[in-house]
Amino acid sequence: MRLAAIVAAFLFATIAFAVDGVAGPFKVSLRTDPLVVPVGKAKVSVVVTDKNGKPVPDATVKVFARMPGMNMGEREETATATEPKGTYTAPATFSMAGQYDVTVSVSTPAGSGQAVLGLATGQSSAGDTGNAFPWAIGAVVVGLGALVLWRMKVTGQRASLKGLLNRTVLLSLAGLAAALAVGVWAVRNLRREGAMTPIEAQVMEMNTPAPEGELPVVLAEAKKEPFAESVSYAGQVVGFVEQDVVPRVSGTIVAMPVYVGDKVKRGQLLARLDTSQTDPMVAEKASNLRSAGEGVNIALDEHHHAIETAAQSAAQLATADADVAEAKSQVRVAELDRTRADAEVDSAKSMLKAARSEVEGAKSQQTLARQELERAQALFAKNALSREEMQAATAAARRADADVDSAHAKAEVAEGGLRAATAAAQAARAQVDAARARLTRAEAGRKEASARKKVNDVEIHAAEARLRQSKESVAAASAGLQGATVQRGYAELRAEVDGVVTQRLISPGVVVAPGQSVLRVAQVSPVRLQANVAQIDLDKVKVGDQVRVKDTRPGQEPITVTVTSVSPSVDPTSRTGIVEAVYANADNRFSPGQFVSMDIQVGQLGNALVVPTESVVIETRNGKTVAKVWVATASAGGRLSVIQREVRVGGRAGDKTAVLDGLQSGERVVVSPFGLADGMAVRSLEAPTKATEGTVTIELDASGYSPASVEIAAGRPAKLVFVRRAAESCGTSVKFPDLGIEAETPLNQPVTIDIPPQAAGKRLTFACPMDMYTGTVVVK
Repeated sequence: MRLAAIVAAFLFATIAFAVDGVAGPFKVSLRTDPLVVPVGKAKVSVVVTDKNGKPVPDATVKVFARMPGMNMGEREETATATEPKGTYTAPATFSMAGQYDVTVSVSTPAGSGQAVLGLATGQSSAGDTGNAFPWAIGAVVVGLGALVLWRMKVTGQRASLKGLLNRTVLLSLAGLAAALAVGVWAVRNLRREGAMTPIEAQVMEMNTPAPEGELPVVLAEAKKEPFAESVSYAGQVVGFVEQDVVPRVSGTIVAMPVYVGDKVKRGQLLARLDTSQTDPMVAEKASNLRSAGEGVNIALDEHHHAIETAAQSAAQLATADADVAEAKSQVRVAELDRTRADAEVDSAKSMLKAARSEVEGAKSQQTLARQELERAQALFAKNALSREEMQAATAAARRADADVDSAHAKAEVAEGGLRAATAAAQAARAQVDAARARLTRAEAGRKEASARKKVNDVEIHAAEARLRQSKESVAAASAGLQGATVQRGYAELRAEVDGVVTQRLISPGVVVAPGQSVLRVAQVSPVRLQANVAQIDLDKVKVGDQVRVKDTRPGQEPITVTVTSVSPSVDPTSRTGIVEAVYANADNRFSPGQFVSMDIQVGQLGNALVVPTESVVIETRNGKTVAKVWVATASAGGRLSVIQREVRVGGRAGDKTAVLDGLQSGERVVVSPFGLADGMAVRSLEAPTKATEGTVTIELDASGYSPASVEIAAGRPAKLVFVRRAAESCGTSVKFPDLGIEAETPLNQPVTIDIPPQAAGKRLTFACPMDMYTGTVVVK
């Protein structure tokens, strides 16, 4: 009996130890840390054993905890092996109170399996006080008791309460009771704030209907404002320039580093062909160019040598000319000297002849004087002549003698002068002959130098011709190399415009021919926005009219452009013409091929009462089209209620419609009405809060973010301050998926998020980790 009680207590403890399950050939036991399943983060311990109860080490265990039928962004976690063997631990998140299914996957080389175990927040993972386990425990205890009693009867034993109520059994039961009491007290007093008791968890209902209240709607005020009718057409974005990339030579595509959607710059490599055929040609032309360049160098050396030789010849010719001129001068001087000497000879001869004539005259006078003296002496002797006359005759005779001597002396001097003049004349003739000989030699040297100069000039001309020929060879070789290089350059296909790759028509490894399209590149800045406009509206559209373009993607603000061209012809089949507007697309908002909605202005601008087009409901009744709006009016207690009203509408301009009758300025209508009934109470959603100063505070409570929509200025940084007011909320952090920003939001502590400058029309979203609360940032 004692043994039966101890076994029953052991089985009770074993059953209460953990949540068990079977995963294929393995048994798994699961418990959490903390033991009471909290709302939030916890650790899950899994014990894996085989069919014999032995721990299974080196297994791959994965744990996935989630609420049945709900997806809150949970993910599967891989457990880490811990001590003792066969125990694996993984993190788990219980985002909100309620029931959870914990899927445990076990994989080993010997086999794999999966088990789904149930847990509930606020309950202990060491046992379940629900319906199944107590009955199971009771059944086990009763069965064991029946077995013990039957065994005692068979063996003839008698039951003894005294044996059961001994000290050991009583202490064991007291210990179990104390443990149960401590567990109950811990569940009631030490569980996390907001966690449910087991009874509360059992009665929790996740799909409890929301209490009746006010329906949140977006309201818009009917306003008088400038309005011009427009027509709406589906348009398409076309690249401003669309380039088909085609090769100019044939070859195999060996590389194509761009793909559809890649942005490319002008000159960027798009594809490369095999250059094995053009590389040898380029090498040959380069070799020819080097040879031609060496020929130019040789011709330059020859030309320089010819010029230097010609310069030497010119110098020698100049020297010869100087020698000839000097020789001629010497000849002239010698001839002048000879002429002077001949004149002096002639003068000396004349002087000699005169001297001789004077001698003859003196002799004649001497003879006459002597004859007179002899006659006078004869007369004087006869005293026929006076002494004075005698003396005069003697003196005359003496003078005649003296004259003869003087004449002879002059004659001798004249003869000496003649001899000297004759010698000088001979010397002058010799000098003339020598000068003429020197002149002859100088002229011969000049002739030789002139001949050499002519030869050198011819050599210069020949060298210049060879130099020109060499340079022409270089030019021809360079042209050949350039042509070969260009041919090889054709193997690289490059972008001619800045744009984006829209089509990839050929794959690498394919042989292409000249003119075959390989890629298609479209210039995306700017782009052309085109719409096929019906003929009835085409006549109303003019260049310069405004076009309101709306992207078909959600969250994009429309833009306004002007008509740049209107097709002068109409397609005979579709009866439409193309209306085009050019958009700079500096923000890369549009892509070629993208569809857009184009509202083209066709009416004159004037004042009209307008409402959002989405607020107008068009109904067809008995073949008649009726336009209606839901008007929000204030009721008792300041609450808003709605009533449907029929209106008469005029033209439409994009997201605005003119109301001609049935509505007053200032009245508010419901935008995108759905599920409304007359008299229904509604609540106006907040308009986006504008971050006028660049900073706005957003609070998070149990109902979500407030404000849930924020406007910031385009092109300027902004600051968003988040403050979490609710303790139990998924808003423990905030994330901006578009910006890759995530920040923790401690309770009641402001956290600032810096938003970098954004482009106009962009919409950013922010949310808590489980996306239960979301908000938007609109860039205006």
